[in-house]
Amino acid sequence: MPIAVRPIDRRAGFTLMELLVILAIIGVIGGMSIGVYQQVARQNILPAAASRVSSVLRAARNFSVSSSLPSRVYVDAKKQRISAFGFELVASWSFEELEDQEVGTRLDRGTEIMGAFREPAEAYGVIEVGKGRIGRGLVFLDEGASLVAPRRPRYDSIRGFSLEAWVLFYQRPLEKGEGSDRSGSFSDPRRDEQYAIISRPGSWEFGLLGDGALYAVIGDADHPASDSTFVAATKSGEVIGSRWAHVRASFDGIELVLEVDGIARGWAPDGFERVDERDWPELPTEVPAGDFELMISHPKRFFFGGLDEVKVRIALEPQTFDLPDEVVFLGDSSIVRFDTRGGLDPIFHSNPVVVRIGELGEDAEVETESPTGTSVAPPSMEEAEAAKGESEAEEAEEILGDPMAALTRYLDEQRLAAENSTEDDPVLGTERALPGEGEPDAAAREKGMKRIHQIIIDLTGTIRG
Repeated sequence: MPIAVRPIDRRAGFTLMELLVILAIIGVIGGMSIGVYQQVARQNILPAAASRVSSVLRAARNFSVSSSLPSRVYVDAKKQRISAFGFELVASWSFEELEDQEVGTRLDRGTEIMGAFREPAEAYGVIEVGKGRIGRGLVFLDEGASLVAPRRPRYDSIRGFSLEAWVLFYQRPLEKGEGSDRSGSFSDPRRDEQYAIISRPGSWEFGLLGDGALYAVIGDADHPASDSTFVAATKSGEVIGSRWAHVRASFDGIELVLEVDGIARGWAPDGFERVDERDWPELPTEVPAGDFELMISHPKRFFFGGLDEVKVRIALEPQTFDLPDEVVFLGDSSIVRFDTRGGLDPIFHSNPVVVRIGELGEDAEVETESPTGTSVAPPSMEEAEAAKGESEAEEAEEILGDPMAALTRYLDEQRLAAENSTEDDPVLGTERALPGEGEPDAAAREKGMKRIHQIIIDLTGTIRG
């Protein structure tokens, strides 16, 4: 029986020419897509950067709301970086478990006082149950009086700390003739006396001096003369003896704040009280790491008086955003401070805060000559970085003018629009763009700035832009 042979279908597959044509079409489409993507990406550089800047500002505000502590944002115009700083509660003792004990009851050595996170603090020296600011507190009365809590990993933070307590200081009275000299001048010898409130040996310590000043140590308080130890203190009399006062020390690697009853007090490094601030030693950028216990009071520098509501917070890793090369901050470096409720801190801000960023054009001007026209050598990286902030501030001032004036004009326009509108007006109540919000500016373009964007934080902490 003959076998049928099927003819070969020569139409299957593609010829070389067809493949080349398909690849060419794919290449053209791909090239067009890349071009469109790059164009969209360029258009979104400024809005995307503004969104990230706003996110950092909101992170700081959330720190304040969640921790009931002030927080701040540092806008670094030299490094083109914005950073939010906040703290996390890691230890707290309120001593309310002693409510059933009478005032004046002495704690036995080794008595454990439990904290809010079930951290035990063991009693040493002479400590009595006393009246706290609210409920019960502890009274430290003799050498060695302290509570010692075992080290826990959550106490470790090189970023910084926030230490606070309510204190009832038993200030030693001056003896007859103490503090005066032959010239008739007066000095308080009690300033040499240290009374620790909270301490972590090798890392930090916070307390009072005998003259009522607050002091803070970043480093080893047992070796204050060490190059790795920074000691600062306020002026005398910030804390008045025999009445309750709330004290706090906060450090986040950039700023040290010492407070009494919620008000920041001026301080100076130890030994530099009469030296111009420009000649002070630099503040450390980190807290020395340590494997030591956490102490309320200190065996060698015991606090003399009552303590209540002792709280320890550690600084969180800053939330940071670096602007892309095409975008810069307009103006000088600045600090935005939020209070304990998330609004702008009224001590530092009496008006809304405006953070301005701008997108650089390809024809941005670069100075290569001196004002006289004489050519000069290109600046070093350090010199260029130092001069960058100054030049941008001057340029922004010339280009953009006063941001507060722009904000005022905007608010006036809103008020007039509301007064002239009726209830049926569909425009009433709709959100309008703020002045300069992502829109081009002709004068800015002349200086190489394509667009500007303004982020406004009002006094309530609301962030727009």
